[in-house]
Amino acid sequence: GSLSVTWLGYQIDDIPIWLVIGGFVLAFFVLWFTWWLVRLAFGSPGAMGDFFRLRRSKKGLDALSKGMVAVGAGDVAGAQRQAVAARKLMADSPLAHLLEAQAAQMRGDEDKVKYIYTQMLDDPESEVVALRGLYTLARKSGDEAVARRHAERALKLNPALAWAAEAMMTYQSGDEDWPAALALIESQRKAGGLDREASNRMRAVVLTAQAQAAEGTDTAAALDLATKAHKLDPALIPAAVIAGRAHVEQGALRKASKVLEATWKLNPHPDIAEVYRHARMGDSTSDRLVRARDLLAVYHGDEEGAVALAIASIEALDWKTARNALLPYSKERPAVRICTLKAEIEQGEFG
Repeated sequence: GSLSVTWLGYQIDDIPIWLVIGGFVLAFFVLWFTWWLVRLAFGSPGAMGDFFRLRRSKKGLDALSKGMVAVGAGDVAGAQRQAVAARKLMADSPLAHLLEAQAAQMRGDEDKVKYIYTQMLDDPESEVVALRGLYTLARKSGDEAVARRHAERALKLNPALAWAAEAMMTYQSGDEDWPAALALIESQRKAGGLDREASNRMRAVVLTAQAQAAEGTDTAAALDLATKAHKLDPALIPAAVIAGRAHVEQGALRKASKVLEATWKLNPHPDIAEVYRHARMGDSTSDRLVRARDLLAVYHGDEEGAVALAIASIEALDWKTARNALLPYSKERPAVRICTLKAEIEQGEFG
């Protein structure tokens, strides 16, 4: 077909329709090309800047990567060279600072290391790693007060930090500040640094330490603390021993036996056997041998059971039982205590 146009007094007739469509297509491409040129003119500086920033960042990451490899390989010169390059290319990167500190540490320049870590304290992203580095330096120089402050600050920033928690637990245990130690364990558990089982074991140790301190002056308090610890960790030997002794002192033989037997099943130990044998005041050596047999009836205890039975048998002058108890552990490279007990048997029976 064709098209006729009347516009501003002009008349154009019989224009071919393909020419009209071609004109529209051409106009569209002219407008599109003009718009592209305008965008290119205004966007080029930013695009060029992005290109150079990306290139710089890539070089910086490459320097970091090579530097970390050099640190791992013990290449002091390589680590230093890449640290300088990374610092120039990525001056604000915490990793660049860390690499520089590692390189300085490899050179033995502790003043430089301390300076870098101190600078890193101002950046929230690198504060925790800087505190660990400063803590290590303080411990190395013997300044425990400064080391403690660094660990305490790190723990406030992240309660789940294992190294800071372990450090603070050491300091609090040294001060015998058991309430603070228990609070620390609980905060670690809530922060996800400890699972429930590990938390219970640690709490049991702290409660046992408290029970040990109270045992000589307050039997009731020692028993309460040791019992709580035993419930949290039945395999903890000191808790069972203190609870057993406290029950014996209060005349509760059955309770003492129950606690000691529970731990003996999980973790046989000479201290458990010793308290168990002497749980009844006034027992003869023969009675104590019977008690030892009763304990082994609960669980044989392997070598610990054999030693416990041998000791009770030597006390009761039952040389045959003592010798037979040690026989399975006397053949290949016997332990010192096995040899010592066998010598006691020979001395006692034959002189």
